[in-house]
Amino acid sequence: MDPLTEIQRQLNQVPCPQCQKSRFDLTLHCKLGDDECLYTAKCQFCGHMFNISTETKNLSRNQPDVARGLSGLRCYSCDQVGTELIFRCDLNERTCLYVASCKHCGEILHYYQ
Repeated sequence: MDPLTEIQRQLNQVPCPQCQKSRFDLTLHCKLGDDECLYTAKCQFCGHMFNISTETKNLSRNQPDVARGLSGLRCYSCDQVGTELIFRCDLNERTCLYVASCKHCGEILHYYQ
């Protein structure tokens, strides 16, 4: 799955930091030269905009307590047990969140801000 499609899928399951609703327009902004391209989300309800980083870390190594607590979650979509925990940050907004998704089908099970 390409990064834009994957980010859009996950983004629409996370509430807006401003209005707590979950519907976004996602755009990719690239400057000429060697600069990194940025994904920008805009809430369709309140218009709040923020950049999305595509760099992720596996928190099982960095936060083993959280990973252990989520490891027993059963996916409500495919009914399998097993989660992958990812940490995402937006440096411009100075916000981070943890995303717990099913290892089997990719459904987002929980997020923490």
